[in-house]
Amino acid sequence: MYELLSVDPNELTTVDADMWYKVNNYERGLVTPVDLQEYRTDVKNSNNSSRLQFQGLIFNKISPIWSYETQEKIKKDKTKP
Repeated sequence: MYELLSVDPNELTTVDADMWYKVNNYERGLVTPVDLQEYRTDVKNSNNSSRLQFQGLIFNKISPIWSYETQEKIKKDKTKP
């Protein structure tokens, strides 16, 4: 369970909702590192503390998925002749 104690939902935007949807309905390629970087830049430029905290949650949620996929790719590459 994720706690969002310092996030005011009223301060979040449709961009935040879209990213949350993509992360929670993850399919390979739905969220790319480029998408995440663009989102992080948008959040940083907004100077909105709720969005900044929410962005941290999104990053913490997607990072393990990407890490697992990277490890699986490395394993596959090692087994190729």
